[in-house]
Amino acid sequence: ILRAATDAFAASGFAGAMDADAAMSFLVSQLAFTEGKVLEKYRTPMQNEKFIPQRFDAGEHVDTIRYEIMDYVGDIDDASPKSNAPRTVDVGFAQVDYGVRDTQVSYGYSQHDLRVTAFLRKPLPEAKLAAAVQTYKRRMNKVGLYGNSTYGLQGLFNNSYVPTASLPYGNWSATTDVDQMLADLNYLLYLTWVGSANNIVANQLVLPSEAYSLAQQRRIPNTNITVLDFFMEHNLAKDQGFDLSVDPGFGLETAGVGGAARTMAYYRDEDHVVQHIPLPLRFLAPQPEGLMFNVYGEARYCGTHIRYVNAAVYADGIV
Repeated sequence: ILRAATDAFAASGFAGAMDADAAMSFLVSQLAFTEGKVLEKYRTPMQNEKFIPQRFDAGEHVDTIRYEIMDYVGDIDDASPKSNAPRTVDVGFAQVDYGVRDTQVSYGYSQHDLRVTAFLRKPLPEAKLAAAVQTYKRRMNKVGLYGNSTYGLQGLFNNSYVPTASLPYGNWSATTDVDQMLADLNYLLYLTWVGSANNIVANQLVLPSEAYSLAQQRRIPNTNITVLDFFMEHNLAKDQGFDLSVDPGFGLETAGVGGAARTMAYYRDEDHVVQHIPLPLRFLAPQPEGLMFNVYGEARYCGTHIRYVNAAVYADGIV
């Protein structure tokens, strides 16, 4: 019976009318396995939220961020008990202002996207929304860490007012003496101590990735203790009662003058370093425009402001 049916199918001429390429494509598609995970392109991790305290309390309407600074003048000396002319002291105030910038981002769906979603009864894909959010976050990361000279925005790693020091040794390599490496690291902390009139010591040290890797690899002679481990236990900050963090800074390999590798030491809290974001990214309702539904988002932000610039320091050429 099977043979008779096969002969009848062949004699009908229908088999010859079939598209062989389409049939083969169907076979290949059935043999292919599509993985459920979509692989994303690697991008440099963002570090602005780790290194820069952020504030969101200014209010989305403001155009300027302002804070006041004060100092007192005057001194006293010994005086006669019968004197009626004591020395006078006074207090002076000043204001520091910096502007707020605006940015926008959007994504959209076509009418066909909506039709497919309705037919398949599943939500719209969130990849476009995720891409818009990531674009905003990367903008905040870039501005927070490296500023934007076009608009006069200062970054954490390239503030024009922070002093740049020369390291005692620098130019680290796999053969650099470990005592020299430790001397370079402690010298940066020392500079923040004297720069703050001995009030604070940096609690954050950021190294280029290569220097950080070398500090992790090199061992104190005749021990299994790395330079980084030893430094974390024996440093000026810990001696003065400050908790120290040491981290690699992505992009610092070329952040210094002339493309040199840059290291930074500073005190990380919002009284010393802050980035104001009066309006974090906010999306409006979808807007119909022709055959598209566009979703617009806006944000308002500032650059990074280092309030006590002499309590921070850069050093170029550590590697």
